[in-house]
Amino acid sequence: MPGNMSKERIDLLKGYGAEVVLTPAKDYMVGSNKKAEELAETLPGAFLVGQGFNPNNPAMHIKTTGPEIWRDLDGKADIFVAAVGISAGAIAILDNCEFEWE
Repeated sequence: MPGNMSKERIDLLKGYGAEVVLTPAKDYMVGSNKKAEELAETLPGAFLVGQGFNPNNPAMHIKTTGPEIWRDLDGKADIFVAAVGISAGAIAILDNCEFEWE
């Protein structure tokens, strides 16, 4: 992951047992994806999830995450706030909502 990611994000991954490899922050996700591809090619048994380019990622959020969140909200939300890194989840929520725009 890029070297400028938060300590909390890094610690979370380490907490799950991951070995976190940081790439130069200036290369952002392009550099991290390239490094992940290099590691996947050289580490025995490695599997590259490819979250950012795997069409199954947003598809499963649309099928499962979005409906679950919308159901838990009883189909009502006063405000929606999104941040970088949740685009697939946001797409899923928006795909399952019937908004009344004000």
